Amino acid sequence: MRTLTDKIDSLPPGKKAEVEKLVDELVAADDEEPISSRADLIAKIEARRERLLKERGGFDTTPLIREFRETGS
Repeated sequence: MRTLTDKIDSLPPGKKAEVEKLVDELVAADDEEPISSRADLIAKIEARRERLLKERGGFDTTPLIREFRETGS
């Protein structure tokens, strides 16, 4: 039976980068302090939203909203 590190080592470079990014996100999530108030929660959500906007850019929700209005799903 192969170990986790053996499995990761056998991945192509692109997949290794994905694994590394996932592990970094998991470690960062564990490093976060517990939320102590509603204001902290809102600030955390806003910070994540800003980070995602920088990383992935914005997206247009108009077609999704139009489809939902027309079909109800």
